[in-house]
Amino acid sequence: GNYVLNQDYLDKFERLIRLIVTADIDLRLFISPMHAVHMELLDDSDLIPAFEDWKRQLVRVVAEINAAEDLREPLQLVDFSGYNSVTTESVPAAGSDLQMQYYRDPAHYRIGTGDMILRRLLHPAEARTTLPDDFGIVLTPENIENSFKQSQRRAKVYRDSAPDEVQNTRRIAAEARSNPR
Repeated sequence: GNYVLNQDYLDKFERLIRLIVTADIDLRLFISPMHAVHMELLDDSDLIPAFEDWKRQLVRVVAEINAAEDLREPLQLVDFSGYNSVTTESVPAAGSDLQMQYYRDPAHYRIGTGDMILRRLLHPAEARTTLPDDFGIVLTPENIENSFKQSQRRAKVYRDSAPDEVQNTRRIAAEARSNPR
């Protein structure tokens, strides 16, 4: 995991967000739900610290904009990634006729999952009663470190509940590292 966060991209992100809010456009920011298999690949590649740092930087940008701009409503960054009740659903074995509820495959979530994201972003009061509590967490400077600790706890639960899935993911990652193209 030798990934380095690109400050130039973060600066461009911040400039874009400032342009959008200056134009008084209703903006909803979110981090897409990644299936736990992908989180395991990040972990196996020692990229979780870089992923967490990226989130910290996004939260910093949002907080700075909220503090500096006169907004009708503060911007929020909603995190659907990590280990939660949606992203940890079991992946059927290759060749199985079973389908996942939230994902078409570990890389593509279903329309219904997208609808859940929209409900959390656009109708948060309704979402509090109709969606899993752990799906879509508003990240702030005050809660981000705790969100990482919570994700680590959920990762352990996932690994304990799906050891074959985790082992298979790590085997595929090891094969990819030993046979680079």
